[in-house]
Amino acid sequence: EEENPSAALYKTDNGVIGMKDFHRSGAFYTLPQLYYEYKTGNDNRLRGASSLIWWIRLLKEVGFVEPPRIMPPKPLEKLSKNQKILYKAFINLLELQQVYDPNQKAAPFSHRFAASWSGLKYESVRSAKRGLSKKKYIKKVEPGDRKTRKAGKWALVRD
Repeated sequence: EEENPSAALYKTDNGVIGMKDFHRSGAFYTLPQLYYEYKTGNDNRLRGASSLIWWIRLLKEVGFVEPPRIMPPKPLEKLSKNQKILYKAFINLLELQQVYDPNQKAAPFSHRFAASWSGLKYESVRSAKRGLSKKKYIKKVEPGDRKTRKAGKWALVRD
């Protein structure tokens, strides 16, 4: 109803709901992209699986989906503050993944993705992830591929 709106929500012809931001030269943002920017403070064009998992995280946060809970298989007391944050974030990722693939037990967890997902800085993620692996809380179950930019898959270690 404004004469000069700064943004508008609308549905595209293919059914995607998004927002057009007139302050950013009319850029179109999907709801997962807006949620990602809200949570991380970064403007990023989410694609493929990243968009899907952020979409599910948004739906969980607003109470639309309730993924199965995964209890941490190992005690948190032995972890540093950043290791706890990263470990809980990884478990959250695995829980949300269960919404679309209940049989999946591992997830891609690159340093860059883990930083945006957990809220930790990139260097903190590298250190925390190394510590979690060394303490046998998580393990790499599938190698990544730098040529195709495919992240390696990680899983929880269960005794």
